[in-house]
Amino acid sequence: PGITEEKIQEIYEEKVNTANGHSSGIGLSNVMKRLRLFNGMEDVMKIESSQESGTKVMIKLLKERRLETND
Repeated sequence: PGITEEKIQEIYEEKVNTANGHSSGIGLSNVMKRLRLFNGMEDVMKIESSQESGTKVMIKLLKERRLETND
């Protein structure tokens, strides 16, 4: 059915909601965190959602891992 803009922002910010004794969004937040670490960039996922058409999640994958340099 789609998710709210507030929930999308929580996923982007890697916040996990554990209200009522269960977590929601932990899977996407975890994927976001791991992709950011692996790719060395923040812009790794785009989420589009509307009540009428559902939710689409697009993940950006690099062909090669970006390595940090200490130059």
